[in-house]
Amino acid sequence: MDKDLTNQPKNFPLGYSSFYVDFPIEKSNLWYNMWFRTIHNIDWKFQVDSTKSDETDQIICTILQQNQPDPLHTIELEACVVVENRDNSDFNVKTQGIYEFSGTDKKEMKLEIPGFEKMMDWKNGYFNDKAEKKTLRFRLMTVVKSVKLCDSVEYFDFYRFDPTIHDVEVNVLGHTLFLSKKLIALQSTYLANLLESQNISASDLPSNASFDTFFDFLQVLHGVDLSMDSNGLKPFLRLAYHLKVPRITEYCKKQMVKGIRGMSTNEIIDVAESWSYWDVVTYITKTLSKVNGSEILNPEFMKTFLNFTTQLATCIGLDNKCDNSRHYKYFSDALTFLGNTVYDSEVFDCVQNISGPINTCIPNNHRLVSNVKKSHNKNFIRCVYRELATVPTCKIPRVSKKMCSAAQTLRHIIKNYLSFKSDSMEVKVFNPDKLDKCTS
Repeated sequence: MDKDLTNQPKNFPLGYSSFYVDFPIEKSNLWYNMWFRTIHNIDWKFQVDSTKSDETDQIICTILQQNQPDPLHTIELEACVVVENRDNSDFNVKTQGIYEFSGTDKKEMKLEIPGFEKMMDWKNGYFNDKAEKKTLRFRLMTVVKSVKLCDSVEYFDFYRFDPTIHDVEVNVLGHTLFLSKKLIALQSTYLANLLESQNISASDLPSNASFDTFFDFLQVLHGVDLSMDSNGLKPFLRLAYHLKVPRITEYCKKQMVKGIRGMSTNEIIDVAESWSYWDVVTYITKTLSKVNGSEILNPEFMKTFLNFTTQLATCIGLDNKCDNSRHYKYFSDALTFLGNTVYDSEVFDCVQNISGPINTCIPNNHRLVSNVKKSHNKNFIRCVYRELATVPTCKIPRVSKKMCSAAQTLRHIIKNYLSFKSDSMEVKVFNPDKLDKCTS
């Protein structure tokens, strides 16, 4: 791979990914819920931290594995972070490195970006001083260099250029790639014949097919496990149909059953129906819920759902003699209040960047779910309230108060649910005015 990752690599690096982040110039420590593609069934996450930049004149960037892989697996990752100069790209600030992720001990790659003081001077062109939201633009580029025990790619060793394996040099939409014709021929005779001319032009591909999408398509053909998202699914299906690659079609269908990032279940069903994938439609409609986890990030959907919970609580009423009905009324009222608070537009902007503060308040574990019992401790709420002050979108007083009320409500819901499950819950009426005051 070319050492300069700021340009598209000349040869064909498997597991290549690139995306942009706009980072606020205020001192911040943000964990971005911006996922770059899943590679080898491991989700990755990116953090930017400028909380100590005044002292160090550096911004710290961290790449980590979001879910824990098998402790025997290793992945060697080369990464480059570029802070772009909006006036002149010659003054972009770049840092890069190589790190081997393995087990539980080596799971975070840190990159130090120098020149924070220089970036904070608007005259140097790193941010727009006239913009309402002043941000630095980061670009993260990653390439998987090697793997151990992850999948069949290890045995083919496609990460290192080798003319005995990468047996054909092809110009693809103006980019030179070194591909394995042998492996491609096993999956599509049609595409293998296209490689004979050593040139693939726009006329050889479906209309509006981009190089980036075809680049990812070739990665999957060479054995890299990339997750589908809402932007990639339809182009992949069109490429698979046009180039006669049934394995990629089946690959996409399996991803559709598992769930596509950024798509609701009904949207996936619509795509499956448009391609007459009735096996996918039947499987999803019979075995999966019509609602998956992605809807929780859709405020409009959640507002509709909250209207339902409000109507449910009204139907249950206040005159029930049965304790269970009263418990259901309590949980419905509490969840409705929690939802209406969280999906306030200002608060929701904060919610999308709070995984860092939450993880800080739960020592030694990045998973809130596995520590759910700890979260009804008052110290947890105080810690979250204190840490929110480090997140620009959360430190607005009215937002932080609403976030604290939401956290208090969640604490009570969890605490009472644990009592409910053990048949020891007392009859309660949810009253948000009686929540504890939010103090650090």
